[in-house]
Amino acid sequence: PEVEDFDAAIVYSAPGYGFELRPSLRSDLILQERMCPVCTPELLENGPPLNTPEDLARHVLIHSSPDHFDWTCWLTALGLPTSVMQRNMDFDYLDIALSAALSGRGIALADLAMVQEELDSNRLVRLFDLPPQQVGAYYLVGPKRARENPQLGIFRDWLLREGAASTAPP
Repeated sequence: PEVEDFDAAIVYSAPGYGFELRPSLRSDLILQERMCPVCTPELLENGPPLNTPEDLARHVLIHSSPDHFDWTCWLTALGLPTSVMQRNMDFDYLDIALSAALSGRGIALADLAMVQEELDSNRLVRLFDLPPQQVGAYYLVGPKRARENPQLGIFRDWLLREGAASTAPP
């Protein structure tokens, strides 16, 4: 028999990962990333033109993981070749990648919910007139037996409310 030795975990994965394939696990979608390319207004004005996504090939693309998962998913979702990823800067975390974009070092993919303040203050600008693409999602995952824990239920309910609020239109 399967025994899960944890109560809950927040897991990031590609959409439709298949947690439901493990009968002992329960998963709840917290939020889906809606990603779009962002950069500083200065980079947009002073760098090579950025009129179409193909123009990204002339810029440094900032990655939040060394496997280039986010940009690969974004480009693929738009039917674009990954060959535009010619100049790359790799980081291990999204917040560091966004810091690099804020300092003008290149173009990052960002979840709109995470950078709304920077967009509102014009420290970052959104590129292209394209809808955001779903790249990944965050799930609360845990063994079904953990449903009996009332504190975990309170945490789960709060987390799902916060996730829903962060993706609601402003």
